[in-house]
Amino acid sequence: MRDTILPVALLAAALGMALSFSDRMTARNAAIVTLVTAVLVTVMPFGAVPKPVAFTAMWLSIIVVAASVHFAGLHRPVVFYILAVNAGLWSGVITHVSGNSEALMALPLVCLFLPGLYVVGRGWGVGIKVVCSWLIAIAALEIGLMSVPTPGYAPDHMD
Repeated sequence: MRDTILPVALLAAALGMALSFSDRMTARNAAIVTLVTAVLVTVMPFGAVPKPVAFTAMWLSIIVVAASVHFAGLHRPVVFYILAVNAGLWSGVITHVSGNSEALMALPLVCLFLPGLYVVGRGWGVGIKVVCSWLIAIAALEIGLMSVPTPGYAPDHMD
């Protein structure tokens, strides 16, 4: 999946669901930190990052952010801000490397924390954990697919 919109959307959704386990002020501020970081990294000139490295880091970030919902000891404001900066950093790197700034349009999915706060407040946080587990599986499969040559994506002996 070399499209930039879907990985950015999945990372923003994972962060939004992770922020559902924080308080409203921390979640709002972390979402703002993510948006600002992503925009700054996107427009900032920096050296070339190879696309495979950027995409692998992006998928690993999705795994880390989605896995954070399963560890109650990590539900502290400083951890949420670190996850927010990480999400903004890799979203910005992906959009910068690919040159597709339209991918930033997927970042408002971080606002999934708004219904998520209600869901967790009602004691239904297990639903968010299930969705995050699906995101972990998707990201792990994408990392695996990046290392396996897929017919049609690269020239082979028949070309």
